[in-house]
Amino acid sequence: MKKVLKKTYEYLTITLAAFLNAVSLHLFTTPVQLIPGGVSGLSSVLHYITNFDMSILYFVLNVPLLVCAIIFVKSDFTIKTIYSTAICSVFLEFLPENLVFVDAQGTILNAIGGGVLVGIAMYLASDVNGSNGGTEIIGRIVHKYRPEVDISSVIITCNMAILAMGALVVKDLLKVIYSLVLAFSASGMMESLNRGFDRPLRFTIITTQGDQLAEQITKAFMRGVTKVDVYDANGQKTDRTMLIVVVQYRQSARLKRILRNAGNNFSYVKEVEAVFSRPQFNKPYETGELK
Repeated sequence: MKKVLKKTYEYLTITLAAFLNAVSLHLFTTPVQLIPGGVSGLSSVLHYITNFDMSILYFVLNVPLLVCAIIFVKSDFTIKTIYSTAICSVFLEFLPENLVFVDAQGTILNAIGGGVLVGIAMYLASDVNGSNGGTEIIGRIVHKYRPEVDISSVIITCNMAILAMGALVVKDLLKVIYSLVLAFSASGMMESLNRGFDRPLRFTIITTQGDQLAEQITKAFMRGVTKVDVYDANGQKTDRTMLIVVVQYRQSARLKRILRNAGNNFSYVKEVEAVFSRPQFNKPYETGELK
């Protein structure tokens, strides 16, 4: 039963991602002739040239890539990507023709709005091991056979090539710039969702009051603190201790207050890409520190 519910959730998520991708194209991108990345962008370019139906172009251009995914990737990712591509084409076909947005003051809102929706769609699909098709498939295939090559680098290269092609078609520098805004809005949105808005931060603290400060931090945040002895350049042990602790961004101001009141210490902060430890690391905690 759990497996059925899990699969249902995954395909509902991919359906939502495909819908958002279709809305981005239909509502924001196509009306002002912007050039999104991937097969969506290539479909848009051909649509501007031929005025052929966008839904058919999107599906037809994805077919060769889907065949490659079936041959080379052979995983649940491929099945979900085929489903996503098909359902997105259906959404493009049935979205109302008058459902369009054109910013009267320019195209910047179209670029940002379209980019945000694409970013959310990309995040939702990738979160359940799927994709919206196109250059994401190329990235997966290249990464499978060349693991040292970053998938995002492949996708960016393909998208830049499509953007260059689109620039020759629209022949409007401003639209090319807006298309770049769209691309960066999409990647920025996806990155923000991946990392979370309450991102974890790592504090590295050098102090002469290691035991007391570690106890205070543990009591305040109910979180483990790593303590390491500090040696000087000659290999001699000093009276200082290095403390390492990871907290959420929302908790950083409270930790800084503790450090300001803890006498002489030196600390620096670094963003953490991800935390693999406590399953509910992002959950707010009842802490011992008085607010």
